[in-house]
Amino acid sequence: MGDRLTRRCVLLFISFMLLFYGAMIICPEWAGPVSNAGSVLGDAVALVILGAGLRRWPETRQLAWKLFFVGIAIYLLGDAVWVYEEEALGLEVESPSIPDLFYFSSTLVFFFALVFYIHDEKTIDFATAGLDILISIVASAGFLYKYVMMPVANFKEMNFWQAAVMLAYPVADSVYLLGMFSLIFGMGRHRARNGRNFLLGVGLFLMFLADQTYLVKSITEYVSGGLLDPVWSMSFGLIALASLRVPDWEEMAEEDAEVSPCLEHLRMLLPYLLTFLILFLVGVEYGLLESPFFLGAMLLLVLLSVRQIIVLIGNRKLLAVISENERELHRKNLELQKLNHHFMTESETDFLTKLLNRRAIVQAFERLKPIGNEPETLGLMLVDVDFFKKINDTFGHQKGDEALIGVAESIRHTIRGEDVGGRFGGDEFLVLLPGAGDDAVKRVAERLRAAAAQNEKLAEMNVTLSIGGASWSVGIDDYRPNKLMRHADEALYVAKEKGRNCFVMYREGLEDEI
Repeated sequence: MGDRLTRRCVLLFISFMLLFYGAMIICPEWAGPVSNAGSVLGDAVALVILGAGLRRWPETRQLAWKLFFVGIAIYLLGDAVWVYEEEALGLEVESPSIPDLFYFSSTLVFFFALVFYIHDEKTIDFATAGLDILISIVASAGFLYKYVMMPVANFKEMNFWQAAVMLAYPVADSVYLLGMFSLIFGMGRHRARNGRNFLLGVGLFLMFLADQTYLVKSITEYVSGGLLDPVWSMSFGLIALASLRVPDWEEMAEEDAEVSPCLEHLRMLLPYLLTFLILFLVGVEYGLLESPFFLGAMLLLVLLSVRQIIVLIGNRKLLAVISENERELHRKNLELQKLNHHFMTESETDFLTKLLNRRAIVQAFERLKPIGNEPETLGLMLVDVDFFKKINDTFGHQKGDEALIGVAESIRHTIRGEDVGGRFGGDEFLVLLPGAGDDAVKRVAERLRAAAAQNEKLAEMNVTLSIGGASWSVGIDDYRPNKLMRHADEALYVAKEKGRNCFVMYREGLEDEI
């Protein structure tokens, strides 16, 4: 979180929360209006930050954050209606109300946002962690039933619809619990994603906690202006700040998907701890702690759970070893593939010029074979270094090698990516030009002779090239590479007879010109 925009958003969020709380503490007589105004402004601040974070994500990964944005915007509308009814109309907002409709709609949008976020980020493998999450939610539902739903249901002054709306909040807020547990259990080894999941998880938990606290307090003494009010804006701000934690996509591609051991152990222990806590509270509620049978059953469950956790830890260690072996095997396979590619390249490459060798040229002819009887055009050039033996005798074999390397460089700089250049043997080179007719072959040959003339190494030794060209358009039945080679060779022979340092294109009756 070191970039300037992030620092500004964090500073804006902290400053607003301090101002929000400070104003209510310093001016308690204005706590209600300050709280109402601060809630609306806090939602708006969260939207501004989330909008800034949204632009950082690629289009394919924006859907979840757009839904978070819509969810907060809907909640903002609910807060705005609440403030209007309380401050402008002087009414006391009671359930069921129009703001409740906005709040429930917001929760539904958050649910879809979490689904898409978890899917896009591959935050958690529900095949392995889903049951643990379900156990944790069911156990948490027990606490909600005992400490939230029962007090609300037993409150005598509420009518049916008021109770129905109030009791619907704990059910709807299970979405926040689902998201919180999924995000926490899904933390791995990537710091940016862990930070993002942590901020989202804490934000969802604060929303859940604020809703449940409000429900319990609202049936007794709670009124607007308490220190609980800023918590909703705080939760939205944390979600917005999470959007700024954009991953390094290259690091994400190479990320180790394993969950860290500490979080993995937390995931295993949490469902058991919540279950034991529920059973303990049941024992306290019904006075069962004095029953040896109940205590024995609790002890038996503890021992079975410990045994299960030990087995799970052992399995995790075994899976870690298997995973490490798989990574090592994958690494060795990659090295082997690179080595095979290197050997294959070496076997197909001329050691001196680094063009294709004769064997690879034969394979190139095979690759360029027409698929059917529909004619396909293929051009061919045979390139010969003029008086190469004289170059060796005059300048030495090392200079002769440099001349061959210079010609190979000229060929590489002249031909296209789909063309094939190779050393056919000695001082003779071959160039295959897919799709090139007579005119195209001629143009390439002239460019090659010009490139050779501009090569400083070749110019020092007065190296010139004789080139024979040929082309055809044939189907698979008439595809005979030896025939095309013979035509180009005849053209090259004529070029040499004409005094070398020239290009000749094959045509019928060419041999009669000699």
